[in-house]
Amino acid sequence: MTDTAPRTPHGPTPPALPSITGSALLESRLLLAAVRQTLAAWLVRG
Repeated sequence: MTDTAPRTPHGPTPPALPSITGSALLESRLLLAAVRQTLAAWLVRG
């Protein structure tokens, strides 16, 4: 993979990418936490 993204002529798109990936990462982390909590609850119930 080469660093072609930052050199793209499209100015607004490259800066928006990090924020999008960050939010996606945060969402995935929250989802993982929720899944872990539900799994723990199921184990406790069972």
